[in-house]
Amino acid sequence: MPFLANYDSLITQYLYNGFTQGFKTGFKGDNTLMIAPKHPSVDQYREELSSLIEKSVKLGQTAGPFPTPPHEFFRSSPISIIPKSTPKKFRRIHNLSWPYDLSSVNPGSGNYQQIR
Repeated sequence: MPFLANYDSLITQYLYNGFTQGFKTGFKGDNTLMIAPKHPSVDQYREELSSLIEKSVKLGQTAGPFPTPPHEFFRSSPISIIPKSTPKKFRRIHNLSWPYDLSSVNPGSGNYQQIR
């Protein structure tokens, strides 16, 4: 881990674990099953999104796809995709603010202020 060489060993371990296994969001919200609706961009850029997700799964950055929710309190958030300024490049967006109220992942994850 040469790129983490200048960090304290505890921070190094935290960052390494976070980047390889995922960072915990600290979600303390409603523990009910919630499945997000499909964003319109998914149909528009289906091939490109599938490619980005497949790459992320192969790298171990993303789990799934799941034919059914993997656990009782599963919570999904909408995924969308937008073109980057570079031609034929795309960015995957994972919307943790959905459903735009206090039941979304963002307010359940700590320092959150709702803006009206």
